[in-house]
Amino acid sequence: MSDTQVQQKAVLPVSAPAPELPAYLLAAFVNVAQQQSITQAAALMAVPYTLVAKQMARLEGLVGVPLLSQDRGRIRLTDEGVDLYDEVSGLTANMQQQALSSMQRAKQTPSAPIGQPTLNIEFSVWGIAAALRPNLTKLRSLPCGFNFVAPGALSEAPDVICYLGKRPRDGYRNLVLFGEEVVAVCAPDYPIPEGGLDANGFTNEPLLSLGHPDHAMDWSAFLGRDPELPLPGVTKEPYSSFGGYLRALKAGRGIGVGIAPLFDAHISAGTLQLASKRRLWRNRACYVGFREDSVNAELAKDFAAILEGVFSTPHDVDQAS
Repeated sequence: MSDTQVQQKAVLPVSAPAPELPAYLLAAFVNVAQQQSITQAAALMAVPYTLVAKQMARLEGLVGVPLLSQDRGRIRLTDEGVDLYDEVSGLTANMQQQALSSMQRAKQTPSAPIGQPTLNIEFSVWGIAAALRPNLTKLRSLPCGFNFVAPGALSEAPDVICYLGKRPRDGYRNLVLFGEEVVAVCAPDYPIPEGGLDANGFTNEPLLSLGHPDHAMDWSAFLGRDPELPLPGVTKEPYSSFGGYLRALKAGRGIGVGIAPLFDAHISAGTLQLASKRRLWRNRACYVGFREDSVNAELAKDFAAILEGVFSTPHDVDQAS
């Protein structure tokens, strides 16, 4: 199989918007996957860590879906990442060498344009990405790549932000996706009293959690505990992804807590049930904001509209004074 055939085949599992995936990005991706670390992969290729990190962000932007996730300090592949790795891990030694040479030359060279814009999207709300997964077809209809980043990962303001807060963010056209109603859920066959668990009833149950600071605070607030004190029953190894968290809940491994709109579809489908009649309203909302002064303003607006279709219809809110 030729090098071109390998590159063309590689885009099939993830339906990349670009016609080809550059060999040097694929080679870097293979090394990151094998080392389970961007730092170690960068050392192996004798290039800076920041270069490899940017290359991974660019690759994810080209394919339009996340390929990597963090799990207790190690890099893990998403389902799409596994598919891509299976396709490209057999790159020839010659192709690998050519790719590494390209990366070496790229140390001081800015990334070349790929013929279409990349939308920089900052997410700080766990579970939003999982809620978007069934809507990937709509996302791929946008004529752009996607660079999903954590808060503070960019030196400039992102095109789109999705965040929890008490007020909208300055500099963005903000929409409210939903209010932050927190509920406790479990599998439909999980043994709970007919009326649900009361506050004391959670004490002897395994409480599942995500490895995200906001989520730990959700448990503390829901149970009325001091957030500085450890919670009895909470998993010692929090789940690294919302998808893994959902699978554990549906498998009956324990009880989870989280923002109600992220569980509503699963409760309606009967794959989850409320574990308690109690519902906690926190004085925050989930916002999506897009920059109207960005060169990608129209694309950012279209992306926000897709979120509008995923969740309940949002409404415009005034900028914070």
